[in-house]
Amino acid sequence: MELRAFNYRFVVGAELTLPYSEVDQWGDPAPATTEPTVAITRLSDGAVLAAPAVTAPDSSDDDQSYTAPVVAASDNVEPDIYTVEWTSGDSGAKRTELIQTVGGPFFRLVDVADAGHRIAGDPLAPRQRWARSNAEAECEAITGRSFVPALRDEIVRVDSATAEIMLDAYPLRELVAVTELALSSGATDTAWTAAELAAIVPNEDGIVRRVGDTFSAGTYRFVYRHGHLTPPGDIVEAVMKRHVHYLTKPRSGVDSRALGYTSEDGTNYRLSIPNRERTGDTEVDAIYGRYRHGEYV
Repeated sequence: MELRAFNYRFVVGAELTLPYSEVDQWGDPAPATTEPTVAITRLSDGAVLAAPAVTAPDSSDDDQSYTAPVVAASDNVEPDIYTVEWTSGDSGAKRTELIQTVGGPFFRLVDVADAGHRIAGDPLAPRQRWARSNAEAECEAITGRSFVPALRDEIVRVDSATAEIMLDAYPLRELVAVTELALSSGATDTAWTAAELAAIVPNEDGIVRRVGDTFSAGTYRFVYRHGHLTPPGDIVEAVMKRHVHYLTKPRSGVDSRALGYTSEDGTNYRLSIPNRERTGDTEVDAIYGRYRHGEYV
């Protein structure tokens, strides 16, 4: 599954507001004298959204962050990806951020305590929201599937004409756009028409078939929506456990670099080491393993 570094993971249906602050040479917040400007592009259709009004920071704000409602609720109606480009009002330097909007969170933060977990502080604090998004992204990267509706784009190279192409997402829900990419100098990309899109039949397993025709050799960009409508209960419990892990950073009596240890009675234990396919938590990994794309029945 594609590992894309999103700055923010939000849900559909709400106005999306982002902070912006000028930075010094180390990347730390620095005072600004002129407010920045912002430009927003939506991936699904390439639309450039109207530039929002930018609000200056309050004098009591520690990092002097400007804010802007970069996506209005009326624009945020389907899972999508937005590119937000800030331009410094002082230097003209540009900073780009990626927003992913999905069908919903895996669980509500206010429900964490009811599930038996103890988290100190405000359940809606930014740190808690970050931990949940991080745990959700980790789950989807390990399992190779999205458990809530989401959008992604994928580049596929076709070496010879074929009627079918396998996309790297599961479950596939809706094909939004196809573009033939022109990689030679001076050539232009070709976006497929609505009629051409209608002649492509998507399969939940990620296979797209062109009816009555073939995909010719070349490079294609597919934009599509995928994902389950809602995560199953055991996935919710596993991701919630990882959410708590990211917040509390529990300490163990075993050195974090150890591959195993020997108990006082001489018993040898081999530790589960986290990597790209597991978290190192055996209970969580057992659940993720059942849902890994290609293995789950």
